[in-house]
Amino acid sequence: MQSHCLGKGLYRLNRQTGQALMLTPKLILPTDRQLWAHLLCRDCEQQFSSMGEDAAMRLVQRESSFSLLDRLRLSWPEVENRTTQVYSGKLAGIETGKLAYYALSVMWRAAVRRWNTLKDQTTGISLGIYEEPIRAYLAGDSDFPKDVAVALTVCMDVVSRNIVIAPWMSHYDWHPLCLLARGVWFRAFMHPRLPQAVRALCCVNGPRNPIFVENCESEILRLVDQIHKSAAVAPSLQSASAATI
Repeated sequence: MQSHCLGKGLYRLNRQTGQALMLTPKLILPTDRQLWAHLLCRDCEQQFSSMGEDAAMRLVQRESSFSLLDRLRLSWPEVENRTTQVYSGKLAGIETGKLAYYALSVMWRAAVRRWNTLKDQTTGISLGIYEEPIRAYLAGDSDFPKDVAVALTVCMDVVSRNIVIAPWMSHYDWHPLCLLARGVWFRAFMHPRLPQAVRALCCVNGPRNPIFVENCESEILRLVDQIHKSAAVAPSLQSASAATI
């Protein structure tokens, strides 16, 4: 059966809300193409869905609602400054473990093979020594991986809430792997010597399951601009507000 790199639910949402846009290092163009391969069995696909993807798709930005942000706004932030609000996922009743599971499932899929995109290009990442511990966790054979911390940020800005960006390596301290899924920005830190301050960011094992709320527009636009510098934009591309895969 077909396995989708980013999960089938995101493609379905993008079709509902507008024309999808694919960004690669060489080309940017509207496309309905999905990144899929024959990778997982039906049971594994169902587990990925029930353990993470279904919950995540209910919470990301949809056509006219952003359930995760709406639910957080019914609660009080535990920390607030000029740029960031920090909420307790536990107190807000958010299943942060399922969101982290979804993020790691996408990153694991992106790491175990190269995925065909456009013009003979492929995309993928490396999990290094964490590929097997993450696989065991996703399969239900072990607990949440040691020395992994998944930070969860909810983006307030319109740009980030209408974009999907496949996993990429960030230049943040400790170089987390990142995934942006329609307003939900995941950063997965993986290192045997992660400082306690980084481990505390984890939405699974951090104190009270923290969820950060920020305006992420400038950071996301910088990332997209880096791709623009090396990629040709298709003449048919008319709208910069399309969902991005």
